[in-house]
Amino acid sequence: MEDLIIDILNAGYYIWNVIADYILGVLVQSPEQFAGGSVWRTISLHIIPFFVLIASSAYTCFLMIGFFQEVSDLKQVKATDFGFTLVKWILGMEIIKNFTKMVVGVLQAAATMTGMVNQSTNIKFELSNEVEQSIRDANWLAQVGLLIIVVVVFLIIVFCSFSLLTLVYQYFIKLILMLPFGVLACSTLPIRNMNMFSGFWKNLIAQALVGVGIVLGLVCASAIINSGFTITSELNLIQEKNVVALVKLCEVAFYMVLCVTCAKAVEGTIRQGLGIS
Repeated sequence: MEDLIIDILNAGYYIWNVIADYILGVLVQSPEQFAGGSVWRTISLHIIPFFVLIASSAYTCFLMIGFFQEVSDLKQVKATDFGFTLVKWILGMEIIKNFTKMVVGVLQAAATMTGMVNQSTNIKFELSNEVEQSIRDANWLAQVGLLIIVVVVFLIIVFCSFSLLTLVYQYFIKLILMLPFGVLACSTLPIRNMNMFSGFWKNLIAQALVGVGIVLGLVCASAIINSGFTITSELNLIQEKNVVALVKLCEVAFYMVLCVTCAKAVEGTIRQGLGIS
């Protein structure tokens, strides 16, 4: 039975370590590279052109509406007024046309920042020799109890692993799905007192910084994990090794929950810091 307990723990640690490695690697990528670029290609090739067409038409309509609202008599309009409106139309069309490139530049800068923060993060876990030996030395009844606890710890590890993975996937998917709506926001530039365009950029930057924040959260969790503090260091007076092994397993589960909690707390903190509801 001890081999089964150890195999379950090793499987849990393996799942966590593989997903942690993948997450720390994928967070330094831009959305263009996420999932092999398949999501980005789908959006940029099939969705964005449709939104660009709508935004271009809407921008032209809004610009002309604004022009005729300011003009009461076409005979009094100067050539400079037409020229200025034409320049605004050309600039607007260029912004809409190249909007994707502008967003990609911002997101690549965020990915570079994430890579700089990510260099010293270590959130891997492994089964210690002390815990393994305690499991092997336990009697049959104690092993039955340990098996139940280990199964619970395994479920916590798997849940935390995939929660962290889901959080990262949501981060990238939100970034990519914001792009078509950013193109639409460009069409509102001629409308006075319409802050849809600036609001989009504020939200985009906040969402881009979430990736940096997730890594910072994991860095903080890593610092706590590697700080040297451990509850088992205070249990030297306890002679029963099974109790010490149990506490160590609970510690590992707690640290994994801590990693997920730190990463999840980031988005709300960033949005509050930037004044975004």
